[in-house]
Amino acid sequence: MTGVMTWTPGPPREVGPGRRMLEVALCVAVWIGIGALINDGGTDTASASTINWYLLIGIPIVIVFQLWVRRRPLLELWVREGGRSITRPVLFRVLFVAAAIYPAYTVIDSFVDWEGGAFLVFGLTSIVGAAGFAYAYVHFDRRVLKYLAFCLGTAGVLGAGPAVVHDFTHSLSHPVKDQPSSDLGVFWISLLTYLPSLYVMEEVAFRGCFDSHAHHGGDRRGVLTAIYVSVIWGLWHAPVIGWDEIPILVAYQGVIGTFLSIWWRKSGNLGVSATTHAVIDSVRNASGAIP
Repeated sequence: MTGVMTWTPGPPREVGPGRRMLEVALCVAVWIGIGALINDGGTDTASASTINWYLLIGIPIVIVFQLWVRRRPLLELWVREGGRSITRPVLFRVLFVAAAIYPAYTVIDSFVDWEGGAFLVFGLTSIVGAAGFAYAYVHFDRRVLKYLAFCLGTAGVLGAGPAVVHDFTHSLSHPVKDQPSSDLGVFWISLLTYLPSLYVMEEVAFRGCFDSHAHHGGDRRGVLTAIYVSVIWGLWHAPVIGWDEIPILVAYQGVIGTFLSIWWRKSGNLGVSATTHAVIDSVRNASGAIP
């Protein structure tokens, strides 16, 4: 994963925090604008295919931003010290294969039951994301595991808690036969989807790239920059869920994203925030609140 993944077009740009935060906002604004164009202005909830294309559009945007605006290696999107070699290649291969199995299945399934090119491309890029997953996890140690526990205990609880409470209260008033089994199936399918895909879409963008640009080590007001990036993350959803839902989502993700940013910064490993993000969204889906 070295070589092209550690290449940069020049030395890192040295600009102040205000300029960096503006660059993040402008980049996401461009992404939102493209999303509005592909979803007829972004006034209504998008189809699954459109949501996939919106996520996929971010891949070249993040690559360009990381290399030509930040001028940092692509490997740093997953591990802040991204130049480190893989000291456990066997474990890396095992993790990669394990994370790539379900995306590979979706690629095959997309040919059998054709639903559009977005699902095929999403599956193929998620296989690439499995490499990012493996690279992050192969660099886990006790310190990173500690921060993962902290992230799950803060962002994870705050993010998944409302869905769990909703599902529990709904089950009491509307009991459904075999509902727990059905919920568990949705949870695992969602987790197998999100774990590799978040390492190449969304989480790698907002934590690995944009948060890393907005906040550098030693910067003051770290919590404020974490809130700033998280609010932008909430706004980013507008083209695919509609602007009417954005105030609630900005408040919700402003809190969750702040903790995701904090623990990403402390751990320097995207496995911390991406795993928590994947668990939150999987619990949400299992509760029936699938977007």
